[in-house]
Formats: sequence, structure tokens, C-alpha cells
Amino acid sequence: MYVTLATEPARPDRPNEDFVATTLDNLVMLDGVGTAGTESGCIHGTPWFVQQLGTTLLAALTAQPGADLAGVLEEAIIAVRSRHAGTCDVDHPGTPSSTVILLQEHADQVNYLVLADSVLLLDTTDGLQVITDDREATFAALVRGDLDATTNGTPEHEAALANFMTRIQAYRNQPDGFWVAAATPEAARQAITGTVPAASVRRAAVLTDGATRLVDRFELLDWPDLLDILDTAGPVELIRRTREAEASDPHGRRWKRGKATDDATAAYCTAFARTPALLH
Repeated sequence: MYVTLATEPARPDRPNEDFVATTLDNLVMLDGVGTAGTESGCIHGTPWFVQQLGTTLLAALTAQPGADLAGVLEEAIIAVRSRHAGTCDVDHPGTPSSTVILLQEHADQVNYLVLADSVLLLDTTDGLQVITDDREATFAALVRGDLDATTNGTPEHEAALANFMTRIQAYRNQPDGFWVAAATPEAARQAITGTVPAASVRRAAVLTDGATRLVDRFELLDWPDLLDILDTAGPVELIRRTREAEASDPHGRRWKRGKATDDATAAYCTAFARTPALLH
């Protein structure tokens, strides 16, 4: 794969809770779930968790080309769980967690895994596939009424966001809820997985939800538009346009959202199967 990528924190004075890393044949992207001032039972925090899980996943994918991606994620969750080393309550419902996307090119195939609401776009000879796990949105809609009634940047909004985060935890990694990578290995088996022929993939994009806002929250673009921005101007431009839209509505009056700005990460992939005709 040929990959270009960019990542930017929601604010320069706060750590980026996204993670992205790539090799020639593998890409790992995580979007850490912030705690918004709520209890997590962990002394390390979300940035530590995404770094630990992300680097563990990349090392495992590099060492095990073609391995079952759900199995790789399951083993990585177990490994990171052990690094809490008795200092944290890993069974706390707010324990650090993240979305996961894994993309691997191996033996003329492109294998993928998507857990939670980050987005994978596969532009193939059979059409555009938009792959995401939107189960969290179903449960978020049940508990976000108070949050949407407040104005971004106010104390009332901060309190409502903390309350939302606490309430949504009741559905996290539960059989009748939604799944994220945290300390429960079973979450790996709940991910969306698939395989497509590498020669059929014209281009692909891997995006955290902070980088999809122009499409799925602001409705200023559609997915082909977003891919075209990545193709002609790159991930940095996509994030710049996202920040421009966010800045035009800082209080969330036009577009209701928990965070006025969000960590944003985008990776754009081409040259699958190393076929010159597919190069852009």
C-alpha cells in the first residue's frame, strides 16, 4: 500500500487520543474514547491505552502476515490488560477504550477489521463500500437528550457531557449493547471483518469520527467527495476543512455534537496489489 496520513488533536493544549501507524502492508487506526471528567478506574488514561494497544497491534500484524485479524485484536487486548498490572480496575465500566480499524494487504487480498464507529471506505471495481459499526449510535440516542439541549463551551454542556459518558457506559461491551476495544477480549469477536481482492481496490480511506464530520454530521459532503479531497489535496486538507466547519459553529447551534472539535485522523491508501494502472 501507498499511504498518506494526518492526525490532529481537537485542541493543541490536550493530548491526541487518536492513534495511527502503518507499514508497507498494514495499517492500524484507533480513536480513544475520552472520559470527559468521569471516573475510569485507571491511573494511566486514554492516550496511554491507545498507544499501548496501537503499537501492540502493529507489531503483531507485522509478525503474523495473514493472521486472523479478530484473533490478533483479541490477543492485543489481553496483552494490554495485563499491563495495567493490578494498579487499575480494568472491570470498571469507564476503563479506557477505543475504536479499532485494521487494514492488511496480504497474498493479493486486502483484509480488514472494523470495531466501533470509525469508518473504512473501500472504493472498489464493484463500487464504494462504507464500513462502520454504528451500534453505539443507537444507544447514544437514548441518553443524549440533555446533552443536545445545551450549548458547547458552557458549564452546563460540560456537565451534560460527563453525565452522557457515564450513562452510555452501561451499554458498553454488553451482549445487548455495543462493543469497543477496552479490557474485554470478547469485543474482538464482535468486530466487522472481511476480505476483498487487492486488485479490485482502487483506493481506500481510514477515518476516525473526527475526520468524517463533513459527511456524517455536518452533511456538507458525501463519501465520494471526501475521497476526492483525499485524492487531490490529501488528509491535511480534509482536516483543515473540518476545522473550518467546526469554527463556523463553535457553540453547536447548527450541528449538535458532544465536542465542538474532535481529534481527527485520516489515512488515504492507494497502489494495492502494486498494479501500475491503479496508481493515482
